[in-house]
This record gives sequence, C-alpha cells and structure tokens, in this order.
Amino acid sequence: MRWRGSRRVPFGGGATEGGAGWLGDDGMTHERSSPGEAAWQCVRVLIGHVTVLCAIVLFALGHATGAAGRAEAGELSVAIHVSSDGNRCYDPGLVAAIRHFTSRYAEQVNASGGIHGLSLKPVIFDDFEQADRAVENVAQALRDPTTIAMLGVPSSTRGRKVFEKLAEDVRNLAIPFITEMSLDEIFADTPNVFTMASSVGNELEVVRHMISSGGYARPVFVGLDNDLYSFALEEGIASGQPGPVGRFRVPVRDYQLAADVAREMAGRIAELGPDLIVLSIHSGPTAKLLNELTRLGVKAPVL
Repeated sequence: MRWRGSRRVPFGGGATEGGAGWLGDDGMTHERSSPGEAAWQCVRVLIGHVTVLCAIVLFALGHATGAAGRAEAGELSVAIHVSSDGNRCYDPGLVAAIRHFTSRYAEQVNASGGIHGLSLKPVIFDDFEQADRAVENVAQALRDPTTIAMLGVPSSTRGRKVFEKLAEDVRNLAIPFITEMSLDEIFADTPNVFTMASSVGNELEVVRHMISSGGYARPVFVGLDNDLYSFALEEGIASGQPGPVGRFRVPVRDYQLAADVAREMAGRIAELGPDLIVLSIHSGPTAKLLNELTRLGVKAPVL
C-alpha cells in the first residue's frame, strides 16, 4: 500500500487511465490489447475489487451498528460502479468478471453469517461511459439507505462530473468510496474517498526522471483531445525541463484513430525530429500511429 500524494488502496495501478503507450490507471482500462495482456488486466482488476470488498467488510464489522439501523430490509449493499463499452467489437469481459467474482465473494460472506446477521449484496451500476449516467448512478447509490460503501468510477473525466455535483453528499454520508481515478485532486477534500489507481503525480515522477536521466532533449507528447487524465499528463510533462518540442491532442472515438489522422500526426511528429515520444491514446490507436511512424523511419523510443 502506498500513500504518497494520493490516498491509495492495495492492488491498484497498472495500465493508464486514458492511454496506452505506457504502463502506469488504473485498474479498469479499455485498451485493445493482445488476449494475454487483456487477461492479465482482468486479473488485476478482479484482485483489486475483491480485495477492496474484503476491506469494506472488515470496515463494516466495526460500523455495523449504524449500518444496521439503515438496513431495514436486512441487507447491506456495496455499490460497484463500472463502465461498459457497447461500441467495441472485442469485449475483454472485465465487467462480467467483476460481476461474477464480487457476487461469489458476497456469497461466501453471507454463508458465514453475513455482517452482524445482515446479508451483503453487491449492486452493479454501469454508466456505459456516459458522464450524466455516472452522476445519476452515484446519486442513486447514495440515496439507498442500505449502501455501506462504493467502488469504482473508472474515469477521472466522468469522476470530475460526479464530484462537482455530489462531493458534499459523498462527504456528509461518510461511507468509504474507493474509486479508480488517477486525478486525486478531484477528491482531495473528501476524506472518505480513496483510489485504486496510481496518481498522475506519481506517474509524472517516473516520466520526468526517465526524460532527465536518459538525456532526452526533444520529447514529444501525444494525448487524447477529450480526457482529463491525458490533459494532466501533458501539462505535467510540459512543466518539466526539457519541455516537449511538440504537444498534440488527437481525436480518438470508440477507441479508434482514423487512418488519415494517424498519417497526418505521424508526419507532424517526424518533422520535429523527436528523441522520445510519450503516448497516452489507448493501445489500438497507439499501434496505428506507431505503424505510421515506422513507415516514416522514426526510431525514437516510445513511452
């Protein structure tokens, strides 16, 4: 467990929240990767969710008196916030796996008598990557008097919308909320909120150290044009020395980068003569851009 700049819980970290060119987010990723890599991502996510669910049960054992007073139905709920993508052709099965393993763990808890005699019920809320739906899902979980904890919200972009509208409610209810957001500034003033993801600040330490220790003088950054996590990485790298000789934000939609955009971006990067390229644009678009850079003879290492 690391506590550094953000409040973290075990088994977070791994792939980036919004990107794919490097390893750093987030638990729940949406990368188009190899079957082996996707399987390992799935295992990481499951370990994180099941372990955190164990921690929540232990927390509840010490606070069950108040929770029991709210749970007139004889059960306690853990809200699990996930994000499905219905537009991709390849589904790594993360959401289905989270449903399965959290349900199995709840069954084990309940078979042992539950929590002070109350049954534990995981409740899945899926925002389908829509910010408004993410806000309503969290609001609905907060309104449920049986909710003793929440997990998830795997996006800082959607998470900011959630906390802009519901931070006071989350703080006042004071139940543990373990997110998967890398921008810890979003929940810094909410002491009952934690994250399974490595913070952008932690990751920037690694990136900046690599740039300085490697003697790179002409780094280029390529990120998404609609993602807070990617924006934060870009600004953090730009504030270091040496700063990037090029900063680009590309339009990735449904985890796809248009072929003409990839060609144009590769050409602009090649013209700058970079000695390091930092990417945060998801795995599929990364592969497409790398193919174009290779075609142009660009040999700079990629992070």
